[in-house]
Amino acid sequence: MSSRWKHDRPLSRAQFEARFPDDAACGDYLAARRWPDGFVCPACGETRSWALRGKRFTRECAACGKQTSVTAGTVMHRSHLPLKTWFTAVHILTSHSNGVSALSAAA
Repeated sequence: MSSRWKHDRPLSRAQFEARFPDDAACGDYLAARRWPDGFVCPACGETRSWALRGKRFTRECAACGKQTSVTAGTVMHRSHLPLKTWFTAVHILTSHSNGVSALSAAA
């Protein structure tokens, strides 16, 4: 049986911490994945927008005024947990070669 990680190894914990040190880095990563060619409004297709100061990781369309968060449509949407916490949990769950049992995760 070949190794699960033979070609696509997960980041080590140190590499993960260096790449995602805070919520801003996590938000930037999500924005880059969601809009690889820059922001595009889901309502009207406009590319001009600005970041909202009062709402972290949210952009407002310059044409129609629709506000869109980088977490919209994900399990992280409307969560009160910091993005760093979500990213750390996902990293832990996906980097164990045998997975994580419910009993060990609850402990």
